[in-house]
Amino acid sequence: MWFLVTIGFLGIMYRTILGFVVVPRAEYLVDEVRTINSSVVEIVMHPKDGNKYIRYAPGQFIFVGFPDVSGLTEVHPFSLSSQPDDARISIGVKALGDFTKRLRDLKPGIRALVEGPFGRTSHVYYPRKSQIWIAGGIGVTPFLGMARSLTPSDGYHIDLYYAVGDRSEAAFLDELERIAHGNPNFRIVPWFNKEKKLLTADTIVGESDGVLGKEIFLCGPPTMMTSLRNQFMKWKVPVANIHSEEFALN
Repeated sequence: MWFLVTIGFLGIMYRTILGFVVVPRAEYLVDEVRTINSSVVEIVMHPKDGNKYIRYAPGQFIFVGFPDVSGLTEVHPFSLSSQPDDARISIGVKALGDFTKRLRDLKPGIRALVEGPFGRTSHVYYPRKSQIWIAGGIGVTPFLGMARSLTPSDGYHIDLYYAVGDRSEAAFLDELERIAHGNPNFRIVPWFNKEKKLLTADTIVGESDGVLGKEIFLCGPPTMMTSLRNQFMKWKVPVANIHSEEFALN
């Protein structure tokens, strides 16, 4: 019990007092809010001070709050959908609760407080360049940033499985298909659950000519990630080769 209390206390210290010292922070301004579909928007921001901005790897996440907008001042975690060589950053947001629903109403020029980046779920952090990415719903956001950063000559060979109910729910699918069209080493596999059975490790093994020796990345609903992680372990995939990060939005 004391161990858990200590861990909790250290976490609070990190996010509050120590966080102001060790966590990188920068102010951004909203450029635009792009409507992707009926429930998803992409918020694009540029650094308020051109000399102070965050440096990140594709696929990492940040905490963002909007200090001048009542009800949106508290920072929340969002995966970056942008690529690091762009001065602007972007996040993909699905309307899941009060906070995220209000983000689609942000106007250009509104100030954003950005903390981060955080996380190690990026393709650039792992040695094997043969990889499988699996997205569920808005979990596609970090993979969008990773896909945008790929080039045909970088040595990566990627299969991205994108599981949603149907095509109308598949945010950013058109762009991902354009990226795949221009990069023979990147393949997008849309998986529409309403038309097929749920995506399984068995299916992925067959579609991708095996999974052993590959890095596997998961981002989506917790139940989906837990199920697939357990299925891959039955295929003898080492735990160290399965990467995911989980946080909840509202």
